[in-house]
Amino acid sequence: MRSRYRLIGAETLEVDARGNAGYFVSNLIGVLENGMLVRVWGTQRNISEQKRAEAALRTSEERLRRITDATQDALWEIDLKTRRLWWSEAARPLFGTSSGELQIGLSDWYDRIHPEDLERVRANFESFMSGDAVDWSEEYRFRRADGIYIDIHDEGRKFCDEGGGTRLDCRGDGGYN
Repeated sequence: MRSRYRLIGAETLEVDARGNAGYFVSNLIGVLENGMLVRVWGTQRNISEQKRAEAALRTSEERLRRITDATQDALWEIDLKTRRLWWSEAARPLFGTSSGELQIGLSDWYDRIHPEDLERVRANFESFMSGDAVDWSEEYRFRRADGIYIDIHDEGRKFCDEGGGTRLDCRGDGGYN
């Protein structure tokens, strides 16, 4: 009544005569005659597949989070077109950073590589990114937030997405130098 007998985008879980559950989104307008609700007009769209896909995505994301939390490795991914990095939470203690301190740009990664290793790592990585090789591996020293250098062993693999973009998924582990 408060909505004047209108429902816009209302999601419902409905069960049919056989006991099968389905999710629907409804848009309805009530028709009043002499102050009485006499009928309802509207549309209803079955969104059960969308709801199942969303649940599957949440399950997959939770599984990935548990796996990345369980590993001692720093996992990272770079979009080779935008050169933006994503780091797993495991990278923070390895690199001595707290939440928000680990930057997400490729130049930030280069800035923390030991000066004696930087040109070799940069040349190899840039060549890998622009070349046809699928796998990459490198060892170098990396500066933690506290200024201490740690030895890093990185491994990565290129993947192409459906839109023609390329990304690099990597794992790195390290110890104190």
